[in-house]
Amino acid sequence: MQPERTADDLIRDSDQRNFRVKVKTLCERLGRAKTSSDAARIWEESQLCGDINATPSYFVNLSAWRDLAAAPVPWAFDGTIPDRAVTVLAAPGGSGKSLFAVGLTCAAILGRAVFPALRPARAMPVLYLSGEDSAEMVCRRVAAFERVHNLSGLDTAIPSFHLRAQRPEPFLSMPAQGMIEETPAFRELLEEMRRLKPGLVVVDTLRKHFGLTNENDNVCVGAFLESCAKLAREGDCAVLVLAHTNKVGGSDPKASQGEVRGGSAAVDEARAAFVLKRLESGGLSLANVKQNYGPLREPMSLEFVDGALRQTTDRRDPADLVEIIMGWFQTHPAAAVTLGGVSKGPGDGKSLCDAVRQHFPWAGRKEVAEGVEIALANGYLREVTRKQSDTDRHPKMVLEIGSWPPDDTPF
Repeated sequence: MQPERTADDLIRDSDQRNFRVKVKTLCERLGRAKTSSDAARIWEESQLCGDINATPSYFVNLSAWRDLAAAPVPWAFDGTIPDRAVTVLAAPGGSGKSLFAVGLTCAAILGRAVFPALRPARAMPVLYLSGEDSAEMVCRRVAAFERVHNLSGLDTAIPSFHLRAQRPEPFLSMPAQGMIEETPAFRELLEEMRRLKPGLVVVDTLRKHFGLTNENDNVCVGAFLESCAKLAREGDCAVLVLAHTNKVGGSDPKASQGEVRGGSAAVDEARAAFVLKRLESGGLSLANVKQNYGPLREPMSLEFVDGALRQTTDRRDPADLVEIIMGWFQTHPAAAVTLGGVSKGPGDGKSLCDAVRQHFPWAGRKEVAEGVEIALANGYLREVTRKQSDTDRHPKMVLEIGSWPPDDTPF
């Protein structure tokens, strides 16, 4: 017969079990630390420096509070998307929010900016939950960003892009009225996230992964955002939730938090929020409507180019056209392009201008001609005299590739 156990014995056993659980959690979190400062923070938060039989403390040790206060804000994308927190991006259906998220994904896995205003803090794996689009569609978008932004290194970086396509599994369920629980699928996602150690998780979209019936219920929406925050905390990563907007904003170009569809908890529980709106020009405006860890960022303008998005700026430098011009000449070696034909007239000169405009919508014939002149001045193009066919009576002064690509070998 087992001897009767005292209350002190039960308390001591409970404390020891709590200690073992905390040790296990600490080991898991330390394994996901990205830097030594992350590891130091995790150790400090673990509260494991006391007596094994001591009652665990739920309070932060503030003996080094000045160091904590001086620590920089952790950003996944500098000054815009906070690390270890949830960001919401809302837009009307079909306006380009998934396309924008793919652009961010390319930036994250490569570790360099695709949109100049959104610079990743480092190269990081991405876990992308695409509830609506197929793997083929997502890959077409990646290829479009590679083409439009001349991205190099994607074949090397793509193994760190972890895509779950068209399998929207709910995060939450309500087995009884007023009772909200995490689903087995969400718990499996947590385990998979611990294995993959992403720096960014994209939830595309809130509606597809919600699992509950009422997006207008703040309790339900708050519970969903808390599940996303759990991903951010336990994965030490940024979580970007794509949501839809309502009809509040209408055609008003000024974005607001109230445009995010459903309960206000969607924005209240997020640490940062953005609203993406279509412009009359056909482009997009990305407005930062909430930012807990820094100042609101200025609105960012985007344009659709050849199946991708590109940030638009006031820069209109014909030198930016040279690489596209030279790429066109490489794929059209027999073309008969003259300087006059670029500035006016039909033929191959017009075809060149049309091709450049696909990448740079602001580039007219004048800008393309200036880009061609820059290429000539640098020797990338040269003028030669040739007949286009045996029947031509007079040769023409046409352009062909000279010294291209440029030799960047340092001396």
